[in-house]
Amino acid sequence: MDNYHTKQIMDLLPIPELGIIASAGLDHKICLWRMDTLQPKTPLLGHTMGLYSLDWYADNHLILSAGFDHDVFIWNPHVQKKIFLLKGHNHSLVGVKWMPGTNQIVSADISGMFRVWDVRTFTTIQTFNCPLNEINCMAITQPPKRIIAGGRRLVFYDYNEPTGHNLADDEACLSMLYNPVFYTFITAHPKCIKVWDASNGSLLSVFRGITKSEITCICMDERNRKLFVGD
Repeated sequence: MDNYHTKQIMDLLPIPELGIIASAGLDHKICLWRMDTLQPKTPLLGHTMGLYSLDWYADNHLILSAGFDHDVFIWNPHVQKKIFLLKGHNHSLVGVKWMPGTNQIVSADISGMFRVWDVRTFTTIQTFNCPLNEINCMAITQPPKRIIAGGRRLVFYDYNEPTGHNLADDEACLSMLYNPVFYTFITAHPKCIKVWDASNGSLLSVFRGITKSEITCICMDERNRKLFVGD
């Protein structure tokens, strides 16, 4: 019976290239089913709370899962244990989706917090908050590349994050600071703040929507713990 669900099934994910269907349940399991014989395979176990959403990262052959746990689980369907956790949300997740044609996935929690992750480095590259008090579902379209949040109404976000993350930004860099406490560089651009790893130059975080007007300057406090932004 360990290969079967014992509580409600919340999501189904066909994976034709592997000949299986994955199902997510409130019993913490991701069950795998053969498409040809409809017989179960060994399930993926690791969630401690119910699951709500599955997606298939086709380019890297990975299963993504999310639910009442606050983390995104990443699985190799040929291995029974998770290969990585994406941590950063503080509430139950309503969905996780891969953005086709990119190395990025998008997750959302019930509070309306969205996170965009670079799976190559397993780091957050962008966060933003949906104006709805609560969201229940999310979706991604491509083309056009768009993130959709669903609550009492729909909210649409055009996906225009630059694809060349080795570059500072599509717009000019106005100011740059070095933070010796966290060993990072901080760059200011008219519409966002970016944080970079000083050891390898990789992009760690992107903060958008900080001010209503264009950003013009930034500075750190004397402890290098707080960033002040001017517009």
